[in-house]
Amino acid sequence: MKTFIERDYKKERENYLGTPEQKKRNAARKRARRVLEKEGKVKPFDGKDVHHKDNNPENNDPKNLKAVDRSWNRTEPRLRKSKTVSELMQTEARAFHDFGASSPAANNKIRDIANKAKDYNDAINKIINHARGTSGASKKFAQAIGAGKFTDWSPDKDIEQEVKDFIKQRDRVKKLGPRANDPDANLFVQIKGAADLRTGSDIKLDDGKKLKLTQKNAKLIVIAMDRVKPQMKKQLLTLLGKNKQSHMRALSAIKRSMS
Repeated sequence: MKTFIERDYKKERENYLGTPEQKKRNAARKRARRVLEKEGKVKPFDGKDVHHKDNNPENNDPKNLKAVDRSWNRTEPRLRKSKTVSELMQTEARAFHDFGASSPAANNKIRDIANKAKDYNDAINKIINHARGTSGASKKFAQAIGAGKFTDWSPDKDIEQEVKDFIKQRDRVKKLGPRANDPDANLFVQIKGAADLRTGSDIKLDDGKKLKLTQKNAKLIVIAMDRVKPQMKKQLLTLLGKNKQSHMRALSAIKRSMS
């Protein structure tokens, strides 16, 4: 005689999703995604979900739809509100420090190698040598950095650039101290200036390019800066000032934390 009956989770899932109500809701979600795909706000395999602001999956009014990170959208609604600006910015900051490898383990390995290397060339040579290894870890590492096989072991060009930037920042800290890579305080002055103007104003980024910042977005940034701790404020300014892509990523995180 059986003392318990093993649950068939797969069958339970199929029965649940197979109900008329769930089929209808799922079809509505697919229609919602097509709406944002046409607008270029989502694309296949981009890690984003279409969020219904009123939590009604059948209300596909474009004003009710928003492209959000999948992890946030699939978090229980009551827990979403507990995320602070600092928590969101910590996530963004971690992404900012990534070297561009396709796995966290590979990024950590690159960081370890770069920290111990004498200079950029030494770091790249050590990365290539590790990718050439015959162990399973080395093979996974080679794949994660976009290295080829047998003769072409060089990492992806974007990763090489990230390593070069990392070594440059590391050496600046060694020479000038831990505050060497602090973001330019002038950036926050520019942001506050944009917040004071009805039409907003241009801000100058670290790559030398200018970005039009609206008054609304500038005010959001100022509010976020007031809410975070000094160390997080530095990370936030770094993200906002690096380049346009980094700025928009940081601004999106701020907006999500205040929505």
